[in-house]
Amino acid sequence: MYLRFLLVVFTLLSGFGPAYSQGVSTGAPYVIDVAMDKYPNATVWNKFGYNLDVDTGGNEVIASWGGTFTPPTTAETLKLVSTSAADSVTSTGARGIVVYGVDENRVNQIEVVNLAGTDTVATTSEWLGINSVAVYVAGTALENVGTINLYTATGIQLAQMPAGQGTTQQAIFYTKDDHTFLPEWLYLNINKIAQGGSPRVTIYGYVFSAVSNAKYEVYRSTFDTAVENTIMLSIPVPFVVGENSVLWFEANTNVDNTVVNIRFSGNEKQNY
Repeated sequence: MYLRFLLVVFTLLSGFGPAYSQGVSTGAPYVIDVAMDKYPNATVWNKFGYNLDVDTGGNEVIASWGGTFTPPTTAETLKLVSTSAADSVTSTGARGIVVYGVDENRVNQIEVVNLAGTDTVATTSEWLGINSVAVYVAGTALENVGTINLYTATGIQLAQMPAGQGTTQQAIFYTKDDHTFLPEWLYLNINKIAQGGSPRVTIYGYVFSAVSNAKYEVYRSTFDTAVENTIMLSIPVPFVVGENSVLWFEANTNVDNTVVNIRFSGNEKQNY
């Protein structure tokens, strides 16, 4: 019952959920059958995120906390803290959160953590990467009142749940061991700036492989927002992101305070 409840929270609040059923195709498109748990060892993932303040001077990760991103290679316990005292196990905001990601062996793991407002709490598990964090249970506010940050024990930010949003907002995906991620759909939107003109923005997609210990550029698209600011791609031949890898997106702009939004979807399948 506990695991089933976690899967419901995972699906409803984070936009994706594991497929464990031993069923067969219903005749619907394959991605629909996977989303409805009709294929074993396959998972539909919908990832989404934004950076509300991309500045000049270098690439920034498309995640709510911004700045640079380097995939961690050592698993650590996490420190969690909110900017609001209302996010506490006895208060009105988010009382507990559920964390989904991979451990030191890049195997999926889940942990529920009770919050203590502006006091720091820690996970019992060690984490190499975070794919999602969602509100597990809330008080009368129905949401996380403050911004909840998750750092490693050595201070590396792995996730953030912005105030009032109920889940993380980051274009970062960790592929687990013995699985391949196949992104098939990509949406990008770049907002024009009210002050400072229309930015010219380049979006990059990168993959780090723990197998080769190397980083690869796998996607690049440049926008002149004076002409266009949105792109949506249905990819007939999906990207192939191998096992033990990290996929993430970054933005580079020529105008400070550029806003970048992203969403991508695909299947994570067990290797055969």
